[in-house]
Amino acid sequence: MNLDLSEIWDQEVTTVSIGKLNDVIKEKVVTFIMMAQKERIFLRIPTNGGYISFVDQNLSFSRGDTEIQGGETYHNFGLAFDLLPLKSISETLPPREVDGKRTLSNEKWEKVGAIGKSLGFEWGGEWRINENLHPKFDSAHFQFPRDIINLEDLGELRDDQKRDLVVLPDEMIEKFNSQ
Repeated sequence: MNLDLSEIWDQEVTTVSIGKLNDVIKEKVVTFIMMAQKERIFLRIPTNGGYISFVDQNLSFSRGDTEIQGGETYHNFGLAFDLLPLKSISETLPPREVDGKRTLSNEKWEKVGAIGKSLGFEWGGEWRINENLHPKFDSAHFQFPRDIINLEDLGELRDDQKRDLVVLPDEMIEKFNSQ
């Protein structure tokens, strides 16, 4: 797959992160970032914000850095990414922190969410992570939709294919691309 990444403003970090994602979402991720740039919203996928191997995920879990083990996030399959919207090319938009999670804090986050959803991504900014606590969202997070394939089925594909970046069945790819 040859993607033209030359127009993405962040050549040092974001293009490297895109290169590590599952091929199924790469083109839409590039489109996403370019659509945001046209709105004067500069997005960065940090080095730890795209694909995260099972090994790295389990290491983070064992250190207590996360509550999520390998296989429990779409990041482990290269089908999720986190974005940092920047005020300008050098200044990060301040998220409002609620229990350590990024939450909707301004108009730009809402625009970013709308762009991602228009391309068929599921947006963490609409999640209510725990109903019993203060509602939490993960506005920086976008992923392949759960209604097309869930984590359990991704895990089975991984086991069958012996790889993290699974090859999805054509009908799932077609459904995603039609959104």
